[in-house]
Amino acid sequence: MVTIRQVLTDISLLAEARVVAGAPGLDREIGWPQIVDIPGVAEWLHQGDLLLTTAFALREPPDEQRALVRALHERGVVGAFLSVGRYAPHVPTPMREVAEALGFPLVELPWQAPLMEISQQISRRIVSEHRELLSQSLEIHQTLTQAVAEGLGLQAVAEILARLLDRSVTIEDADLRLLAAATAQEVDPARRWSLAHGHTPHVILERLRTSGFFEELARQPRPVRVGPFPDLGMTAERIVAPIVAAREVLGYVWVLAGERPIVRLDYVAIEHGATVAALILTRDRAVREAHAHRRRDLLDVLLAEEPGQGRSRRERLSQMAAAAARLGLDPTRPYCALLARGDLISERLLVQLESILAALVEQKDGQGLVARRQGHLILVADETLMARIEEALPARIASLPVFIGVGEPVPLGDLATSYAQAWEVTEVLHRLGEGQGLRTFRSLGLLHWLYRLPAAVREANPYLALIRRLAQANPALVETLEAYLDRGGNAVQTARDLYLHRSTLLYRLQRIKEHLGVDLADPDVRLNLHVALKAYRLEGDTGQRMGNE
Repeated sequence: MVTIRQVLTDISLLAEARVVAGAPGLDREIGWPQIVDIPGVAEWLHQGDLLLTTAFALREPPDEQRALVRALHERGVVGAFLSVGRYAPHVPTPMREVAEALGFPLVELPWQAPLMEISQQISRRIVSEHRELLSQSLEIHQTLTQAVAEGLGLQAVAEILARLLDRSVTIEDADLRLLAAATAQEVDPARRWSLAHGHTPHVILERLRTSGFFEELARQPRPVRVGPFPDLGMTAERIVAPIVAAREVLGYVWVLAGERPIVRLDYVAIEHGATVAALILTRDRAVREAHAHRRRDLLDVLLAEEPGQGRSRRERLSQMAAAAARLGLDPTRPYCALLARGDLISERLLVQLESILAALVEQKDGQGLVARRQGHLILVADETLMARIEEALPARIASLPVFIGVGEPVPLGDLATSYAQAWEVTEVLHRLGEGQGLRTFRSLGLLHWLYRLPAAVREANPYLALIRRLAQANPALVETLEAYLDRGGNAVQTARDLYLHRSTLLYRLQRIKEHLGVDLADPDVRLNLHVALKAYRLEGDTGQRMGNE
């Protein structure tokens, strides 16, 4: 970047130049020097131009002199060099006053200073810098492109940019979650927080959102400078470039200024980085979608009904084995099915659960895959992986209102059996009103028998008839009785869990005895009522039990 300050320092022909106003603007970048020496000077100039002129055209009245400085400033002219001594001894005072107020540099040159040669030397410096910038830009482009060709990811892009610019770099997704980072210099508190927690602080995210920052980046997808927010720990300025593919903002590349001021090369480099990041994210998305499609295809094969229409079981198993091997599964091992149903769990929770399960599978302890099928989330895992998931998953979903069923290990070709068991677990949990947790098919025990009881057998049970009668008379008493029996007849614990006074609970139990005509102190009675209660909860249209099996 060629600035007014630099040319005043480096060009010997400007040794006698004197800044008479607007010194704060000396670090403005010169786009191109322009020699203009006729009235209406401002009309001939453009954004970034540096005006070189004699004072011949500046002999207007004071008001027009002031207007000229304002016009130059409004057009984006970076400053003016004026030859004085023949037409005016000095830059007129009205011009200096306005220029000082605007921070617009005015520089006096002696009359003998050759404007043409000064213009040529400034131009040569600008051309030389542009040539160097182009060379550096090509190097950055080639280095980043090679990284993509070698199949490297976003972390490699961040490291390459940090090395070439000697600045700290982060790459984040559209929600400012950290995807890659490389630190080249000391970072500010906000960046340290981001690196430690994996995303930009929420207060900074909210500040940017409310300012319309992201909407502006989406409208004009180009690198922009972001000033500090010292009150939020963001003490260093940054450049950010949106990562855009097919008009969709996929994320952002951030470059931290550090101790050195931001220069043009930083803008060029971050733009190259954002372009390459878009290629990588698009490539990775395509790979993920292809893998997801193959996983769904495999599940369709595994969960299909027994072959018909000329397809033999051997053909089906051969197709299954080939598809499984392509996805890294050993078709000779037994596998279990884990199921979270989309008709019972919200999409938002399914997305969270899918991310948790995918992370567990990626730890490579055993073999498995996660996929969506017909709106449901399914995990297929061998016994090693499923054992680890059964151990680790409950803690990770403890705060999530989700319930998950797990079937028994079976040969991969019989996975439909394990899937049906997992479906039954979720249906049982749903009917019993259990809102979260993981249950295995083997843990159902008696509940499996009750769920599969024929209607005629259920109708013949006198205790189930008693429960139905109590539900018609007072549903709240059914809830009380179930809580009491679930706690093994412990009245103190039942009263505490139901937030009842003990005397209130005893009163309700007495009413239950009167309604049912039974002795709750009898263990056999309590056992039969407890089993009948579970059968009552499991009653429903058995034709809908298997859903989308």
